[in-house]
Amino acid sequence: MSPEIKAAASTTWTISPKEQQLKPNGAEASQPLTPRFDSKTRRLLCPVPTIGDTLLHEYKFASNEGEKLHLFVNGRYCDHGLELIRQKGQALMRGWSVPGQWKKGLADEVHEWVILQQPKLWERPPLDRINLCNGIFNLATNQLEPHTPGWLSPVQLPILYDPGADCPAWDEYLEAALSADVYREQVTFQMAALLMIPYTGAQKALLLQGPRGTGKSRYLAAMRAFLGPENTSSKSLHALEENRFACPYLYGKLANICPDLPSRHLETVSVFKAITGEDFIDAEYKHGKQFQFRPFSRLLFSANQPPQSSDATDASLDRWWVIPFTRRFQDSAQQISAEELDRRLSKPSELSGVLNRALRWVPVVQQQKGIAQTTVMKQAHDEFCAAADPFRVWLAEFVGDDPDGFEACDDVQSSYFQFRRERGLTAVTVTAFGLELRRHKRGLDKKQRTVEHRHGTYSLAWCYIGIRLKKQGRT
Repeated sequence: MSPEIKAAASTTWTISPKEQQLKPNGAEASQPLTPRFDSKTRRLLCPVPTIGDTLLHEYKFASNEGEKLHLFVNGRYCDHGLELIRQKGQALMRGWSVPGQWKKGLADEVHEWVILQQPKLWERPPLDRINLCNGIFNLATNQLEPHTPGWLSPVQLPILYDPGADCPAWDEYLEAALSADVYREQVTFQMAALLMIPYTGAQKALLLQGPRGTGKSRYLAAMRAFLGPENTSSKSLHALEENRFACPYLYGKLANICPDLPSRHLETVSVFKAITGEDFIDAEYKHGKQFQFRPFSRLLFSANQPPQSSDATDASLDRWWVIPFTRRFQDSAQQISAEELDRRLSKPSELSGVLNRALRWVPVVQQQKGIAQTTVMKQAHDEFCAAADPFRVWLAEFVGDDPDGFEACDDVQSSYFQFRRERGLTAVTVTAFGLELRRHKRGLDKKQRTVEHRHGTYSLAWCYIGIRLKKQGRT
């Protein structure tokens, strides 16, 4: 039996009049159905509503859009509804002396019956309150409110609110791992504030970039400890794009946190853009229901090198915050084992301290629509764009605008091809080059002009009008 079900079995429910509406039939004050049996066979009559109604008088349930039944335990709804029905239903049948009548199919029928009787979980929790282990924190009043089954969400931070707590271990780690301006601006606590509420207006993902041994994975592990494993998923960007069964893992999660993002090529980033763009996405449980939902899960990744993508447009690249990690601890005197560092950063008192820091930033991150971008972060983002889009780099370094200028098409192509060769990039076709140039230089005209060649001769050639190759870009 899972810990959640053990907790549910020992819970005493206190239901307010307002919460009577949780059950459409208002059955809290009545008695559950009395089991009735066939006088000859002793078989339980109407087993599905009898078992279901008995459970509804003892437990609180709600279902999500994918028709997963959730059980209310310790202030949150956890997805153990079907598990409880199977265990408690079997126990009820034994208590009624008809254990042989219990079958797996009966559990599934009771599951479907209970789903029809119960409310749906919220699409996302409110922005003005945060569910914590010792109550629901009201951001407007800065007060804790009691847990209630009316809080129709599976989200609860695994943290006790303690207004006197602080986080010295987090401070020590962050000062050592981050650049000075990122640490000084408390970007990490801004990120924690952003993640602990379902705010998606920033429309950005976070990438920690740097060589191995610089503490990126420990940063993500600390964030996972703060949010709680049950409130996070861990799918790679490639899995979200390529595996139709990966997206449901984002449902009801505050964040998707994946370290060591592979650098292999991404054919599409359509799912990434939908998640960060507050759009609905298609999801499908394996052997289960297909459904649509609008995720509030924010995406956090780390990588040594950013993944290459076929979509290197501004619409895609501008959806990233990049925090550089450049200070290497592995094999140095400052190295601490991952297990020890994780233990220090995930201590309950530390997480309560992080919560206090993050609470101060909640109104700020909503007002500024995300976290602050420091000078170092902006530089890291520029480098990220350069790595993701070599064409943009070549254009900035080797091509200038000149209303009266023109360059032979062959010379411009040769400049770019040489640029790619010198940087060890794979070759591209002339057609691919032309498409990229038109994408970056919309309206660029092409006409015939007389051009001078290096050996002093002249000829008529097709030229791009309105640009000039810079001196270092000529081949």
